[in-house]
Formats: sequence, C-alpha cells, structure tokens
Amino acid sequence: MNKTIAIIVAVVVVGFGAWYFMKSDYSLKKDEMQATSTPEEAVVSENGAVMGEKQVVVYTDEGYVPSSLIIKAGEVVEFRNESSRETWPASAKHPTHTGYPGTDIKKCDTAEAGEMFDSCGGIAPGASWTFTFNEKEEWGYHDHLDAKKFGKIIVE
Repeated sequence: MNKTIAIIVAVVVVGFGAWYFMKSDYSLKKDEMQATSTPEEAVVSENGAVMGEKQVVVYTDEGYVPSSLIIKAGEVVEFRNESSRETWPASAKHPTHTGYPGTDIKKCDTAEAGEMFDSCGGIAPGASWTFTFNEKEEWGYHDHLDAKKFGKIIVE
C-alpha cells in the first residue's frame, strides 16, 4: 500500500514538473554562453532606407543556434530552418506568445500578424522568417511546435 502511494506521489511530482517546465517563459541562466552571430547584409526598405543589419539564428534538430544572441535595436533577425521538420519561432511565453510588446497568438490571423514576434505558422525546412527587434530588452522565444527548444534575443 505504501509503495503504491509513493508511486502515485512520484508520478504527480514528475507530471507537475513537466507541466511547469512547459509553461515557464524559458528564462536562460545569466552565465549561459551568449553569442553574436555574424551580421549579413543590411535590409533595405521599399523607400531605400537601411533598416539595420541582419543577424541569423539557425534552427537545427537540436534547437536554436546560437541560443542567445545580442543585437542592437532596429536589427533584423532571420530565423533559418536547417532542421528536418517545421519550426514556429515565437515570443515567450508558450502557448500565448505575449512576451514581446504587441505579440499575441490570438492576433495571428489579423492584419497585425506581420508586426509580431511570432511567425504565426510553421517554417518549412530550408525556409526562413525575419523579424525586426525595435524594443530594447531580453526577449525569450521558443518553437511553438516543440516548446522544449527555446532561446533569447538580447536587444541593446
């Protein structure tokens, strides 16, 4: 009888831990390695204004590389899928995506979708999606299709 109770308690504790991990905003430790990717070409708007350099985060079967990226406000980050499956980069917190100002998964089917830190759908292997970070802060993000894969963009 005591063995059965111990097993039930263990299952509940493990289940709660898994639930908590999936619902957290995936804050990365301060001592985790931070990297800055090599900037690519500047992005030019339709009127010819330079919008900022483009940084690249690559999604692999293991997750996002680099997992932490330092950029300047106004820079563009390209999320490039080099994995064997779709990825859906989006602002933390899973599943609402409300961590970045103006971003909310509920707005994915609206005119505001193009302005949000949320790809609002899967990105196929070999494809990419870009977002311009204008707000200075540390912004957590995750793969909505595999929430165990996450990273951070630090905008200075």
